[in-house]
Amino acid sequence: VCLNLFMNNICSPQRKNISIQTTSVFMMALLQLLSIIVLARVLTPLDFGKIPAASVIIALATMLSEIGIGSAIVQRKEISKRYISTAFNLSFILFIILAVLIYISAPFIAKYNNDISLVSIIRYLCIAFVFNGISSIPKGLLLRKLDYKGLMIVTVAPFFISVNIISTLLAIKGYGVWSLVIGQTINGIMVFILSMVKSKIHINFQWDNSHIKELAHFGGGITLSRIFNYLTVQGDKIILGNTIGLEVLGVFERLYKIVTLISSQIGSIFDSILFPIFSRIQDDKSSTNSLYYQSIWVASLIGLMFSLILPLFSYEITFLILGRQWIEYSYILQLLLFLPFTRLLTRVGDAVLRSFSMVYQSAFIKFCSAVITLSGLYFASKLDLFWLPFAYLVSSLFTAIALHILIIWKTKSNGIKVLSTVLVNFIRLGMLFFPIWIGIYFLNNQ
Repeated sequence: VCLNLFMNNICSPQRKNISIQTTSVFMMALLQLLSIIVLARVLTPLDFGKIPAASVIIALATMLSEIGIGSAIVQRKEISKRYISTAFNLSFILFIILAVLIYISAPFIAKYNNDISLVSIIRYLCIAFVFNGISSIPKGLLLRKLDYKGLMIVTVAPFFISVNIISTLLAIKGYGVWSLVIGQTINGIMVFILSMVKSKIHINFQWDNSHIKELAHFGGGITLSRIFNYLTVQGDKIILGNTIGLEVLGVFERLYKIVTLISSQIGSIFDSILFPIFSRIQDDKSSTNSLYYQSIWVASLIGLMFSLILPLFSYEITFLILGRQWIEYSYILQLLLFLPFTRLLTRVGDAVLRSFSMVYQSAFIKFCSAVITLSGLYFASKLDLFWLPFAYLVSSLFTAIALHILIIWKTKSNGIKVLSTVLVNFIRLGMLFFPIWIGIYFLNNQ
């Protein structure tokens, strides 16, 4: 409710579209939550460990081949049919080339994770890789137009059909990890078809070298930022599969998925609305600063609400969402549930910097964060599962602080006002939730 009122206030002409986007995000969160609840009771931790292990190289290849083209379409003030065609054709060629390379390198990826069965999984996922990748162009056009109704149809309907229905039925029938693989593949194909229809793109083989240079410059920074951000947010898939094993990776991945479900879905509202709006008002310093202060207020308020209350109920959340067999790992979820606060502030900061084309500065911060995350996970994996969440907590806090220091410098905003906004929210919510903490403490003692 708070987020919806905020978005309506900053952009009243787009009130209907913003309400649709908010609804879309929470529908996706609900569908993902339902899929986690059902599949966690049917599949094993090893099944969940294989998919992220197989998807690491594919996710990195997606970022390399897309080169931020979808974001470039949103950020550019003027676009033409020739520009769109150039972007689509470039994206298609890069994705095909990388899909072939992934197919060939599948045995080496499987060997790194000590599981030869990953070869066929990786090669099958190449289909989803291509379709998901080239979907970024039509989806970028929909976001540029603030067509949130179209984006809702493109994202929600395919996920419901492919994951909530098809993957669930296949898992119940005993298909194991392949229920997830097939679901992801069908989802990628459906997203591509629907996004092309809703955006009404007419693609031809036009090609403009000047547009390619522009896309490469802006997209290069976006790509680097996304790669480093992926290493930061999904570092467990790279480190744990090799150091601890796929079964432990599956356990940690399911618990971590609950947390990312909160921060990524709500964060996507900020990103999909603030990025195009900041891009439009980037030359208006007064409007930019006013919107930035409001964004900080809402992001910190919502993030603190989650981070101050959910850790108290990690046992109950684990039991209700994943089931009794996962309950012994609830202490890990308790630590991870402190992340939404810093993650939401990071999403706001990332959207603002992209709107100012400060993609390379953002990429450097993400690089430092990735180093902190990966090194932290590596050393923590040598000790105990308890220490794994701390790698994410430290890197997430560093990223949020660094991004907003850079924004304050760029926009000449009042840093004291930004800090005081966060601190005031912390004090108010702390006083509100303090009786709950005391109550939980005494209940646990009983």
